[in-house]
Amino acid sequence: MAGGSDPAIVFIHQLLDWFSDVHPSLHVRNAKQVVEILEKSTRVAAVFQGHHHPGNYSHRNGIHYITTGALVEGSLPDNNCFATVEIDATLNIRVNGYYNCRTRSYGKAAYFF
Repeated sequence: MAGGSDPAIVFIHQLLDWFSDVHPSLHVRNAKQVVEILEKSTRVAAVFQGHHHPGNYSHRNGIHYITTGALVEGSLPDNNCFATVEIDATLNIRVNGYYNCRTRSYGKAAYFF
């Protein structure tokens, strides 16, 4: 759709969810400013992020912040984690986890109800 009204998914290595309980050293330095821009856009359904090896989830102002577990913790299958992601037409998100990655589902982002 023209005009920039389509939903967006953001992928980033370091964390943006500065408001979560993850140690601040794992966040992007200007995370507060970036999150403010994402929220003002009203287009972002989810942010997929890494860097925090155990994984994490938070939600703020209609945006899901999904931190997947690390892919680099050792040999398969015992110490590894990866996932595929499905997002349906109504923006329900399903993370299909493999090995040590949990399968989870998240409702559609609040901006798109």
